[in-house]
Amino acid sequence: MRVRNAIVIIGGEHHNTLGMLRCIGMAGLNADIIILGAHTSFISKSKYINSLHHQTSLDGLIDLLRSLYADERLNPVLFTCSDSAESFLDNHYDDLKNSFAFFNAGKQSMITGLMNKQTQIQLAVNVGLEVPYSIEFNGIVDGILYPCIVKPVESIKGGKQVEICKDESELKEVLLHFDKNNKVQIQQLLEKEKEIVVLGVSVNEEIVIRGFIDKQREHDGGTLYSTVRPIEDLNDGLVDSCKALIKECGYEGLFGIEFIQNKGHYYYIETNFRNDATTYALACAGVNLPLIYYLAKTGQDYSNEKNKKVRVVNSIVEWNDFKHRKENNVPLLLWIRDFFGAKCKYYWNWKDPLPFFFAPFK
Repeated sequence: MRVRNAIVIIGGEHHNTLGMLRCIGMAGLNADIIILGAHTSFISKSKYINSLHHQTSLDGLIDLLRSLYADERLNPVLFTCSDSAESFLDNHYDDLKNSFAFFNAGKQSMITGLMNKQTQIQLAVNVGLEVPYSIEFNGIVDGILYPCIVKPVESIKGGKQVEICKDESELKEVLLHFDKNNKVQIQQLLEKEKEIVVLGVSVNEEIVIRGFIDKQREHDGGTLYSTVRPIEDLNDGLVDSCKALIKECGYEGLFGIEFIQNKGHYYYIETNFRNDATTYALACAGVNLPLIYYLAKTGQDYSNEKNKKVRVVNSIVEWNDFKHRKENNVPLLLWIRDFFGAKCKYYWNWKDPLPFFFAPFK
């Protein structure tokens, strides 16, 4: 028999989903998993799974949720690990809000609108954050600041395609490779001294931000090797602006806000209105944001969890980081040192070892 307040994690065959499951498992809880678009799953090997379901497309997700949780006593708490899953729930907010607790902005389709990168840039400006020069491409390439970075305005429609152009001729060539049905953002490419992700949770009209991710290595925007640091290591004004941004959006749920540092200034890049994969690293460092959300949405006290200290620890997405170590100029011996020195490993966990052995090495 299922327990009250079922925990449901919705995501793809990805370490983001596994990390969320392990955040729940660290708290001594189990979760139901809905894997999108895959018929097999290395995540299914985790000992923290209560039940596993495969959903080939989002179209049938509502019917699946209603069939699994028809018993209103279950009061399910939903966690989304992808933009597509979050947007789908957001676009069905009115149908689901009385039966499930899930990330939302208080109005149907509001979060989907907030996923527009140009909308996010304007909101960031409104709360006083510095931003790179950015425009939505309108067919004219005049006035662009080079070098520039070109990406879909909405990742949920255009994917994570990212291109860098050093001049107008390169920009015109690159634009030919983007789907004409999807809008494109052109943004000034600033020299990056470092990149960070500010992690937090907004719940019960409170915004909790306890730590951030200092990226060391990445690939296609995905963090590979990083250091978790306490939020006290950041400027108070930057943290206050992050809270103001989330409040301005009316958002409730887990989030990750990305910045790059240039000449001592932090420039806003974008916000993920869902579970950020690096949330798991923060949990390993001492503060479990998914647990805070779960406790808050089920009427339990979460003060102890939100007041825990964040330790400085390194994290590694080991399969992915090993694959891309050469392009990141990481010698094998250095990579081995980093692997054994990382307190947070996204695949290997001695308390939950089986997913490591079944994970696809892509």
